[in-house]
Parts: sequence; structure tokens; C-alpha cells
Amino acid sequence: MAHHISAVILRGKFDQENATAFGHQPIQLFETLTLFPLHATYVDSMTEKLAIQDQFLGGPLLNCTTVHHLMNTIAVEPLFAIIETNYFGGNGSQSAVVYRGKLEIMAAERDVEGSINRALKQLGVKRTLLHDEFDTIGLGNYRYFDDIFFLCPQG
Repeated sequence: MAHHISAVILRGKFDQENATAFGHQPIQLFETLTLFPLHATYVDSMTEKLAIQDQFLGGPLLNCTTVHHLMNTIAVEPLFAIIETNYFGGNGSQSAVVYRGKLEIMAAERDVEGSINRALKQLGVKRTLLHDEFDTIGLGNYRYFDDIFFLCPQG
């Protein structure tokens, strides 16, 4: 089964009003963790809207200046991971990086097995006896976010 997501996972509180103003559709994953789905089209539109000189920072494809600006605007000194999965039929890759504010806490790991679990550990996620960190917080329930960003024509 395919699994293709890009997202920010934020630990802690955030300003819901600012998140809504940026068009974010946050999904509560766990008591202290919130998922912010991402898509290249959304990031490009926010880059243009905010007139940001966007810059790729390495690691997951959407680890860029615009995403950092958004997270640092909706939360104070946010602890967040930027993650990406791209699997089809069991084959694929994952990437992750973790920041606190503008400080990199876990270096970007691109196409490295287990990188998302390592990032989630940095956010305080503890695996259960039967599940790794990824499944403990329910990330396996999300296969893609295209429907959130209305990429499919209606009608």
C-alpha cells in the first residue's frame, strides 16, 4: 500500500488563530503532538503570499525557509520535526529533521530507514511493546494529504 506524506509534527502548544490564517489544517495526533500536513503546492503558495526568499535547508524536500517561518510564527521556540515518506509496495524512503526554533536538534536524514522514528524520539514519543514510534502516534493512518489541499479537480 502506498504511503506518501510530507508534514510537520509539532510538540506543544501553538496559536490556532495564526495556524488558521496560514491555511493550516492541524491534526491532533497525541496529547502533546500536532500534525501539520504539507504539500509542495501549499508551500509554494505561502512562499509567494508571504514574499519569502525560500531556501531549501536539506533533508526532507519541504525543509525550507517558508516552513520554518510558519512554525516559528504559530509557536514560541517550537520543537518540531519535518518528515517525509515515499513508499509503494514496501519499497521506498523516508526523511526527517528536528528543530527547536531555528536550532537544528537532529541533523537531516534523507532516505535513511528509521529516520522518522529517531525524530519522534526527539519529540518525546515512546514506542510501545507492539509498535514503533511511527505507529504509536498513528502516523500509519495517513497515506497521503492530496485531499486536504484540494489537488483533484471537483466535478
